[in-house]
Amino acid sequence: VNTSRHPTKRGLAEEEWLRWVSDLLKLRSVELCGVMAVAPLTQDEGVIRDCFRGLRLFRDRLQSELGTKVDLRHLSMGMS
Repeated sequence: VNTSRHPTKRGLAEEEWLRWVSDLLKLRSVELCGVMAVAPLTQDEGVIRDCFRGLRLFRDRLQSELGTKVDLRHLSMGMS
């Protein structure tokens, strides 16, 4: 998930994710068990925290909307 909206980061924006996830859930051989984001490379810890906090909040929202269809138990947060 591109929570930072940084142009050098890949991944779908949150709105795109919400449209895309229903198609993903139709794939029998794929299990959605978490979400991932990579924070922008910066010395500003506030920007990094905001990126990771945004991912957790997005995961919680997605879990709430999808209910028992998924168990989003994993958050992968990294730096590049």
